[in-house]
Amino acid sequence: MAPDGRQLAFVATDVAGRQQLGTRTWNVREPQLLPGNRRCAHPFWSPDSRAVGLSPVFANSSLKTRRSRAGRANDRVRRCSSRASWSQDDTILFVQRGVVARVCLERPRLLHVVGE
Repeated sequence: MAPDGRQLAFVATDVAGRQQLGTRTWNVREPQLLPGNRRCAHPFWSPDSRAVGLSPVFANSSLKTRRSRAGRANDRVRRCSSRASWSQDDTILFVQRGVVARVCLERPRLLHVVGE
């Protein structure tokens, strides 16, 4: 559920077993499937409800973010293997190789390990 309470993000599985990100706005009957998000799970919202993040299904895959309505997914962190959370200061917390880490989206290449 998005922080503004107006949208829901979910992972849908088609008849072939492929997973894809979907969103649904409460005032629209049909969900919108967003292409280009295979092998991702555990969607999480940005604090402003304008973007959604996707944690990877498999280890060594990429954590991704994308606008909830349009645009393509952006790889944010490679070799991520866990669920994640998006904070108010545009930082995403996640686990990488058993250690809690964070990435600031303003400078996505800069990765800091929490506690070090």
